[in-house]
Amino acid sequence: MPPYSAVIAEHLSKTFAPPGGGEPVEVLHDLTLEVPAAGMTAVVGASGSGKSTLLFCLSGLERPSAGEVTLLDTPLSRMNRTQLARLFQDEIGFVFQSYNLVPYLSAEDNVLLPATLAGRRKDRSLARATLASFGLDGKADQVVSTMSNGEQQRVALARAITARPRIIFADEPTGALDTTTSSLVLDTLRGLADETHAVIMVTHDLDAASRADRVAVLRDGRLVATVGAATPAQLLTLMHTVGKEA
Repeated sequence: MPPYSAVIAEHLSKTFAPPGGGEPVEVLHDLTLEVPAAGMTAVVGASGSGKSTLLFCLSGLERPSAGEVTLLDTPLSRMNRTQLARLFQDEIGFVFQSYNLVPYLSAEDNVLLPATLAGRRKDRSLARATLASFGLDGKADQVVSTMSNGEQQRVALARAITARPRIIFADEPTGALDTTTSSLVLDTLRGLADETHAVIMVTHDLDAASRADRVAVLRDGRLVATVGAATPAQLLTLMHTVGKEA
């Protein structure tokens, strides 16, 4: 296993100012978390607990209001936008809950978009093979705006993993999928984690979270528990009992 941690967050806080004015809202509170260089980490918690905000801060897509995030041994506070963009191109895959696909491009061209933007060679056969692995064989030339939500989710996943980045961030990766396709997606992410990639997944699905090597439980923006592999029932108990005094 590589000697580094994939991500280290130290005393992380994030505050947002309401669009219409008013008191700032602190979404993350003095949160410290370390993610190993390999394996799957799930982040669970009730809606509004700060899961997606944490994922965005850990990946560098959001700047924390306080604290530090170190990504692949590099503190994000020392990186400018160009350096961060290069890190995303080379080392990080991100699956957005809203997909973030280019609607007028085909599935294949969306998968190849990171390579296009980075000026790298585009491996069309690999892109098609990755799409096929998610049950999208024969859909590579289809414009994504004509696809179902579940199909678009799978295209977004294929785009995130095709280049085999060292870290994969996934925001509700099975949220729009049926049971069979969810299992396929989780098997793929689990396989990448077993291949010494770091997979960090936010999910409401405790069955999905139970596939992880470790689970971080959030409540009201605070990290109230970090546990190893756990059953859905054990995670549900943690979510409802641990940290209520915080």
